[in-house]
Amino acid sequence: MGKKEARMKRRGVLLVLFVLGAFMVSGAEGAELLDGSLPGKVEGTVLQEMAATGQSDFFIWLTEKADLSPASKLKTKKEKGRFVFETLRKTAERSQKELRAYLDAQGISYRPFYIANKILVRSGSVQLLSNLASLPNVARITANRTYQLPQPFISPTPPAHILGVESNIAFIGAPDVWGLGYTGQGVVLAGNDTGLDETHPAIASKYRGCLDPPACTSWSHDYNWWDATGTYPTNPYDGHGHGTFTTGTMVGDDGAGNQIGVAPGARTIHCKNMTDGGSGTDA
Repeated sequence: MGKKEARMKRRGVLLVLFVLGAFMVSGAEGAELLDGSLPGKVEGTVLQEMAATGQSDFFIWLTEKADLSPASKLKTKKEKGRFVFETLRKTAERSQKELRAYLDAQGISYRPFYIANKILVRSGSVQLLSNLASLPNVARITANRTYQLPQPFISPTPPAHILGVESNIAFIGAPDVWGLGYTGQGVVLAGNDTGLDETHPAIASKYRGCLDPPACTSWSHDYNWWDATGTYPTNPYDGHGHGTFTTGTMVGDDGAGNQIGVAPGARTIHCKNMTDGGSGTDA
């Protein structure tokens, strides 16, 4: 970076700090803000968490959105994908630059996102919330919600197990569609859940990481498995069971007549975005 560029960068950061500094509030004023004087762009759940603990994790959504319309003029799927990826990333980096510089200067812990142009702030204060909500390039501020899977209902008198098309699959008419020659062939379905037991007999040959279906003695999990929780970073696993269950409903078929999936001709990949306890957050 040349001297001129360095000076311009320092000036940009100073300008952001000056603008944001104009919105600084004291602790007493911060307490009043929780009574309703914060801009309407702040979600009520964030204010409730602030009132209860004095701080909160929250998302800053920026107003600018990437223009992806030129992708429709590109010829190949690869070209379209690269354009969308690079445009989303560049838009986020450019539009978030000054805001991230301010957060850095304040020592705030945060995580930027680019598919949705937003930033997750960790343990933000009332004062910080007010400063950010007052900025014209901030569209809204929302909570980092936590979700919990309900415990499954287990019938005390379950129906007899059948070796064939399960009743829920037959109910939606999937076998009729199969009869027309459509089983999901050529399609990859992505699961986002508690994880995946890729060795399950009804799933193994459908998992894209199986390199030699139906035997499945050789595996590659690159681009087929990702664990957002960091629990099983290199090898698929489902410490809860729900993700394997939902994947089975998508593609399950053991090749021996036990048909539990709607699209048995499709393949599947998986992202573990919930813990082994069945909980997850927006982040």
